[in-house]
Amino acid sequence: MLLLRTDLADKQNTDFRFLQNRSRKRYRSAPFLESKPLGRRAEKAKELHSFIKSWTAVTENMEAGQTSIIRKASEKDLDAIMEIEEKCFPGPIAYSKSQLRFLLLHANSTTFVETFREVIRGFVIVTYQRWSSIGHIETIDVDPAHAKLGIGLKLLTYAEDDMRKKGKEVSLLEVSEGNKVALRLYRKAGYLVKERIKKYYRYEHAGTRDALRMIKAL
Repeated sequence: MLLLRTDLADKQNTDFRFLQNRSRKRYRSAPFLESKPLGRRAEKAKELHSFIKSWTAVTENMEAGQTSIIRKASEKDLDAIMEIEEKCFPGPIAYSKSQLRFLLLHANSTTFVETFREVIRGFVIVTYQRWSSIGHIETIDVDPAHAKLGIGLKLLTYAEDDMRKKGKEVSLLEVSEGNKVALRLYRKAGYLVKERIKKYYRYEHAGTRDALRMIKAL
């Protein structure tokens, strides 16, 4: 099940320094994130986060009676991550293996995988800027064979916890305007739409190239 693709506009460019520079420009173009509180909606989002955190701590697979695990990814997980990426994003919109390797091993980012019986069922990549109070959800992928098990929500919550540990105050993401499943998830998790970005993606995703930028106070 496809949950989120945040930044595909220039995905085929293999100059990863450009990838990092593009991220910096994104943050600099959104100064409101550093100054404006999100008010009562943010408080409700924090309450929801507390509930989700306690729920995910004891969540078990009801069919098998075993607990799923979220852990930091390593290089040995790259092939499984790439396989899920290609299932979620067929064709030119998928990240290449070299791009995923860069994000996993060399970028200022953290990748987490959700596993059950040692099988990787989904992953999330969070990118950071050293002097910014913002954490950025780069992508969340869940294997379509394991859809509707709450894996995307658990990965999102885990990523937000990582942001808090690093002292970040805001979570930021971009999502295709046509990705209704993802939009329901993010709104439920407390994200607010800040702006609509026309022709954000290089290729059509969920029937459109337009994206919504969403934010959440942590």
